[in-house]
Amino acid sequence: MLKSTLKSIFLFCIIVVESTSGEPKKSNIKMLNLQKCDADGPAPIEWSIKADNADDEGHKIVDLEIDLTGGQFNDELEYSLDIDKLSGGDWEKDVFNDEGNLCDLIKAYVPKAWEKMIGLLEPTPISLCNAQRAIFKLKHFEVMKQDLQIPPLYGKLKATLKLYNKNNENLFCGLFELEITEE
Repeated sequence: MLKSTLKSIFLFCIIVVESTSGEPKKSNIKMLNLQKCDADGPAPIEWSIKADNADDEGHKIVDLEIDLTGGQFNDELEYSLDIDKLSGGDWEKDVFNDEGNLCDLIKAYVPKAWEKMIGLLEPTPISLCNAQRAIFKLKHFEVMKQDLQIPPLYGKLKATLKLYNKNNENLFCGLFELEITEE
């Protein structure tokens, strides 16, 4: 569950630009902004994340702390993802929307980056999509472009990721602004 959550947060950048159609292309991803948005469920997850560009080629370095002492994460975690795109100075709403099981999404789109991240998490989660009750920390994790599969969605993007438990209670909300350019 933690892995799903961490994937969603950390790899939200990836998820934000992923789609089920089109061939993946090489891209540069610049993180412009990360912030919390309101999670209106009864027990929202506390988290903090910092993602910086490691170089001009689009590599990222991530620090993350997430409090899963409430035991909110397992393989039943669902997500919704809404992406807006800056076009002509205005935000074009909902250029991409997706929802489903977060664990399935992780397995399909970011397995390399996820495995590398899991190896650096302290403590180590129980399994790919399940985590024990703990506060997890990730320090100086570098995301390499070759670990990501980015479909053809380019420009300045604003993505909102929400995570839900099996009772459809909103546990997490993150807003990410990215600029993605083709190599």
